[in-house]
Amino acid sequence: MRILLSILSLLFILHSCIPRYEKATAVQENRHYVDGRYDSEFPVSPTSKYLKQITQTVRLITSLTFYKTYAFSMEQAITRADIQQPSFSVKKTAIQNAISQKPATGTSTLISAEGNKLLFLTCAHIISEPDTLIQYFLDLSGHPSPFIQSISIKIKRNINIPSTPPKTRIQVIHLDKKKDLALIGVILERIPEVPIVPFTYPWGHASELDWGTFVYSIGYPNGKKMVSTAIVSSPNRNKMHDFLLDATLHRGISGGIILALRDGPPHFELVGIANALSAKEEYILRPDPGASLTELARNHPYKGDIYVDRQLTVIYGITFAISVENIRRFIEESQNKLFQNGFRFKIR
Repeated sequence: MRILLSILSLLFILHSCIPRYEKATAVQENRHYVDGRYDSEFPVSPTSKYLKQITQTVRLITSLTFYKTYAFSMEQAITRADIQQPSFSVKKTAIQNAISQKPATGTSTLISAEGNKLLFLTCAHIISEPDTLIQYFLDLSGHPSPFIQSISIKIKRNINIPSTPPKTRIQVIHLDKKKDLALIGVILERIPEVPIVPFTYPWGHASELDWGTFVYSIGYPNGKKMVSTAIVSSPNRNKMHDFLLDATLHRGISGGIILALRDGPPHFELVGIANALSAKEEYILRPDPGASLTELARNHPYKGDIYVDRQLTVIYGITFAISVENIRRFIEESQNKLFQNGFRFKIR
């Protein structure tokens, strides 16, 4: 009888413990997903329909800058001090000239659409090539010499957002190279019959991001619209709350928006935009450009002249992001220029 009572008591204890454990776990999970903070885990419910809507506001942006390039010979030994002289004439001194162009591709986001006026947010470096480019001859060690090889002077710049209707006027409303932010205004020829919907989700707070916060990025790496996921690192890495991502992104992502979730879908918030990939500079050896290298020659020691070239190599997996706080301040500073150009956009 004592043995039977002991077994029944044990079964009662086990039975009473199981529901308490399951209930505690459920409460813990509930606190985990609904805590008012940005999520640090993959969402447990579908996000596709929300992301599809958001991607419609993200557009490819291209910039094509035209330069008149003037070339000099090494024998002329033109230095920077020479070209700063009032009497110096680039056209008369150059041994030849040509028209060159420098393309750039990135991402923009439609943040306002009122009537026939569209307002896009992007990165300044996509559309702000320098007015003058100076290229120097390299010395035998591969470093720039004091002598100028060519001077390129900007003569024209074309900005295009391919997905906008034809016959539009595109203008730069405000640009800040230090913040690397720009506002692009697009004036449509007429008000479209089907309303163009801008980004309507809340503008969040990058200051509330934490190590391991889960985010989405939407942009045009290599010219292809893509949605990527990433994890935040180095949150609040400066006083403006900029941060890093571990996303393996490619050129063209600059200007792409970064979204965080607060307590799961559909609570997306804009927390920043991507603006730079990490890169390192390397020096490589290359043969004489005029050398004729056949397949047979590649199997024998090279005996011609060797030149040193400088090459920029992207380090994938480290992406820099501009915080939404930085963007908010930039837009506040742009209010006068927005008003002068007929835009009334303010962050809600």
